[in-house]
Amino acid sequence: MPDDRKELIAAAARRLLLRRDGKKLTVTDIVNECHITRQTFYYHFEDILSLLKWTLDQEAMCMFGKYDLVSQRRDAVDFALDYISS
Repeated sequence: MPDDRKELIAAAARRLLLRRDGKKLTVTDIVNECHITRQTFYYHFEDILSLLKWTLDQEAMCMFGKYDLVSQRRDAVDFALDYISS
């Protein structure tokens, strides 16, 4: 359940960022978009930067999961090392 709520929050942030064309995003904007309380946001994320980090980590794991670890093992390792070193 917590990851479902995190996904809901991340999706709301993505929608807002796309609509705002890079303008400042606030916690208030996010909680209003996904109809949750500020306390719920802060239960799951320390701040907007932690939300961004979590979102990027999830997307990186999704990308890593697309590698066939038998035939693309070297590519998967290179991807993981590049991600870690960034």
